Amino acid sequence: MAKVYYRKIDSYQRTSEISEAVPALLDRLVADEAIALAPRIPLKVHFGERGNQTFIAPANFDGLIGWLRGKGIDSCFIETGAVYSGSRMRAADHRALASDHGFTALPVVIADGERGEEFVEVVIDQKHFKTCKIARGFVGLPQMIIVSH
Repeated sequence: MAKVYYRKIDSYQRTSEISEAVPALLDRLVADEAIALAPRIPLKVHFGERGNQTFIAPANFDGLIGWLRGKGIDSCFIETGAVYSGSRMRAADHRALASDHGFTALPVVIADGERGEEFVEVVIDQKHFKTCKIARGFVGLPQMIIVSH
């Protein structure tokens, strides 16, 4: 069974506590699990929808971004488009939304292209699906940190 590393913080709005906790947790995780870090580790995020606040605020990523930079690791915010109409359907609009919501500390990559056309079909051979589509920007990434919801 996998270990869970955490520090109890009772509100996502306590950004300074989160920023302080993340580097210590990651240092322990990397040491305990003997993880060799890749030179580039994207951060999989969710930028929210226009007009709402139901996403992890960019300030909560400060400690993580600082930790990556301190290790000399290149990063970006990475996300995929939405299949429904709105500000996340086209990559250009999605990047503008990310900026409007404050995701400016790292470059923004929309991993599945302008309208979701950049993907790789992967064989999974499961009961209901034999294949699935993976955003081309995710293919070949040795590591990714997922902090999306």
